[in-house]
Amino acid sequence: VGRLDMYTSGALLLSNDGDLTNKLIHPSKEIDKTYRVTIDGFANEDQLERIRRGIKLDGVMTSPAIVEVSKINKEKRKSIKTVIIM
Repeated sequence: VGRLDMYTSGALLLSNDGDLTNKLIHPSKEIDKTYRVTIDGFANEDQLERIRRGIKLDGVMTSPAIVEVSKINKEKRKSIKTVIIM
């Protein structure tokens, strides 16, 4: 259900039940999806707030998201965020 892109990992749910799949992934069903995201560098509070409000991707506004800083590694210049898309 859903998809894993090239650099993602996670649980994969296989189903031949189209109704169940639709209930899990369709935005109208309002099922929260939680992601742990590793980024190069550091996002400032203004950038995080824009994601929290929703951003425009390919001309379509995304849903608001909860974004929390989980970990910062200043040495490697990477940060880990938890993103919950509602």
